[in-house]
Amino acid sequence: MLELFIITLWLEFRGQLYVKYDLPLRSNCERAFKEIKERYKDTPIKVVAVKCEPTEDFVLNEQIYKYTKSFNEYVNPKKKLYAKKTSKENSRPIK
Repeated sequence: MLELFIITLWLEFRGQLYVKYDLPLRSNCERAFKEIKERYKDTPIKVVAVKCEPTEDFVLNEQIYKYTKSFNEYVNPKKKLYAKKTSKENSRPIK
C-alpha cells in the first residue's frame, strides 16, 4: 500500500520564523527533503526544519493552513504586482 505524507516546513526569512505546509502530498520523505533543500538553496529563505507526517496521523492546523497561503503571497508578490500593473494600464485614458 502506498503511504502518503504531508510535509510541514519551518522556514527562516528576513529574520523571522515561518511555518507552512508543503503541498502536494508526498510518498517519499527523503526525496521530498532533498527537493525542498534544493528548492530553497539559492534563495534568502533558510530551511530550519522539515516534518514528514503520514496522512492517517495528520491533523490540520487551520492557522498553519491559512498562513501557508499568506506566506506564499508574501514571498512571491509578483502575481499581485502584475495584477496591479495591468489594471493601471487598462485604466489609462487614451490620447
